[in-house]
Amino acid sequence: MTAEVKLPAPIGGGHVTMAWRGHLGVAPVVVKMKRFLVKDGHEDRVTAPEWEQLKCTPPCNVRKATALPIPAYHGLFTGVDNDIILMSDCGDHLPYSYDSDTNPGPLTVAYNRALNALRSAGIEPQDVAARNAVYDGHVVRIIDFV
Repeated sequence: MTAEVKLPAPIGGGHVTMAWRGHLGVAPVVVKMKRFLVKDGHEDRVTAPEWEQLKCTPPCNVRKATALPIPAYHGLFTGVDNDIILMSDCGDHLPYSYDSDTNPGPLTVAYNRALNALRSAGIEPQDVAARNAVYDGHVVRIIDFV
């Protein structure tokens, strides 16, 4: 069975990976892949090792794992030149000035609650920063934690 993911535009990325927002049918998704595709014979597969870490990270208890404030991960797809991770689209990045440290508002409280939920499940996020969180109007989710 073949499915087409439509990716209209990139939504950002880090030093090594890039994310694209799109749709798989009517389901909103995000595709994460290596930022640069340089064909020099030493192509690094950066998303495949991340996928292996993701598989080992969530708790084995399904109820606890699905309650975590993280995206739903749909799989790792391997191509000739790149690997991609397909995950649910969980909203937009927190605004850079989402709250102040001296006067924490609802987004700061929700962000800290999401981090504490991961830590309570035995997951210590590796890159703790607001840029690695998204908000859908209801829930803050941590999107880059391994």
